[in-house]
Amino acid sequence: MFYAALGLLATKGLGSSKHSGIVSFFDREFVKTGIFSKDLSRSFHRAFDERQASDYGEMLEADMGSAMALFERAQNFVDEITQYLKSWMEVN
Repeated sequence: MFYAALGLLATKGLGSSKHSGIVSFFDREFVKTGIFSKDLSRSFHRAFDERQASDYGEMLEADMGSAMALFERAQNFVDEITQYLKSWMEVN
């Protein structure tokens, strides 16, 4: 999801080395403007929060159901951005 969003932000000449910066730019440039839904933003935030907890929090045992739900949201996120980028490339 991070790299899909990073590629998306490149279309506006934006980028960040921090995951939190990419999430913020995505919301500002693409969600608040109505290009992508708030639900897509929630998926991105959830994945970011899960990553933070996994990398910096205590070790928790993964739950297969939660992992699959997040995986499906990630697939949807990447698919929507891919469709947008294909359209963007046709115009530009």
